[in-house]
Amino acid sequence: MQPSSSGSLTPSLDAPLVQRIVAEFQEMPGLILSVKQASRLLGVDEPACEQILGALEKDGLLRRRRGGSYGRA
Repeated sequence: MQPSSSGSLTPSLDAPLVQRIVAEFQEMPGLILSVKQASRLLGVDEPACEQILGALEKDGLLRRRRGGSYGRA
């Protein structure tokens, strides 16, 4: 795990959980989820899910849409 800017730990981008999240978005190209929806679907608490989705956005794998939802870049 890597420390985030807030000091909490987030999984690295090659962690199994992160790879699962990437796979979900790749398997369903039209998938657009809010952090709350992604949290429920993936079984990850909301703060951790938000950090992971943000990291995937920063890496260009996801894009944050108007209103805060995430989908494939």
